[in-house]
Amino acid sequence: MKLEKENQDKLEIKVSQKKESKKILVKSIQPHENHICFEYNTKTNELSRAKYKKQDVTIWKSPDGKGIIHSDITRQVLINYNCEYITALNEKNAIKHFNNVLGYKIKPIIIA
Repeated sequence: MKLEKENQDKLEIKVSQKKESKKILVKSIQPHENHICFEYNTKTNELSRAKYKKQDVTIWKSPDGKGIIHSDITRQVLINYNCEYITALNEKNAIKHFNNVLGYKIKPIIIA
């Protein structure tokens, strides 16, 4: 019976340990002017626009306060499993870019 209690204690210790999950920056994309971030799901063969988490606007004003020197818009893409991301002007160009990146031709279902 003592052995069983020791085994139960060991099992409890193993169950109580949890994995720590951390978010890691995989890649940063700087799209060209008028480009859109597209998401290609490799399992379902779907091409759609990427979804964003939040949008922060930072504005720097001139010292005299009359004009705007620079403004930044930062957005974070919601990353899904089994998806590849790329920026392109439209869906047709996105398919061409994915063909080059993945190394094989794709004919995805386009989701608006």
